Amino acid sequence: DYQTAGVFKTTLEFHRLHWGNGYAYIGRNRNAIPLDLTILSPYDTFPVMTEKGLWYTTTIGAEQLKFPARDIFHIKGLSFDGLVGYSVIDLMADALGLGIAAREYGARFYGQGSNASGVLMIPGTIDKDKAKNVMAAWSEMASGMTRAHKIAVLQGDVKWQPLTIDPQKAQAIETRQFEVREVSNITGVPPHKLGDDTRTSHNSLENENQSYLDDCLDHRLCNWEEEAGDKLLTEAEKADDTHYFEFNRAALLK
Repeated sequence: DYQTAGVFKTTLEFHRLHWGNGYAYIGRNRNAIPLDLTILSPYDTFPVMTEKGLWYTTTIGAEQLKFPARDIFHIKGLSFDGLVGYSVIDLMADALGLGIAAREYGARFYGQGSNASGVLMIPGTIDKDKAKNVMAAWSEMASGMTRAHKIAVLQGDVKWQPLTIDPQKAQAIETRQFEVREVSNITGVPPHKLGDDTRTSHNSLENENQSYLDDCLDHRLCNWEEEAGDKLLTEAEKADDTHYFEFNRAALLK
């Protein structure tokens, strides 16, 4: 009663994408009719195959609980055994790591005032403490976006020798675009849904959206429909074929 269906589905799908599994406990009345769904932590919940069949264990507070499979609504990702799903992030860590590194590099680059690194040339020999003081004073004057392109004053015979950097490497635009396409290849989400509109026109957008439904969403929607039909219907409803679950694909395209 404290959560809408939209929030429930969004959260469970996020758990599936990030941790590989989304779990929810199915509360039932005395007649085994489902009353509500309560999201369980993907950290603390996992399936266990026993002699009596499939069970799920979870930890709530300090208490460990065990439930039969029929009482756990389980949305899973790609799986080796069909019981536990894999996290996309874990499977594609190396491929996704390139984009993470590019973002961190860009943050450091622009955080230092968008200026190339360089060398402070000080005549003679100085001790470590003096060198730290000189570097700290220089960083205070020159680092940061608000101090970019301002004039710095160097005392004594200290000279600043900048090191050049390829502007194309500094921008890293191509790397960021490649990052978006890599995520698109991994998840099946079209690039324009991730912010890359370089290959999308108004004429092709309708086809792109149809492709998004066919190649990315449809099999996930089928997983939800199948799990709901298996766990949220009574045996009589299944036998008589009076109820079914279905996402409205036409509404999505509209």
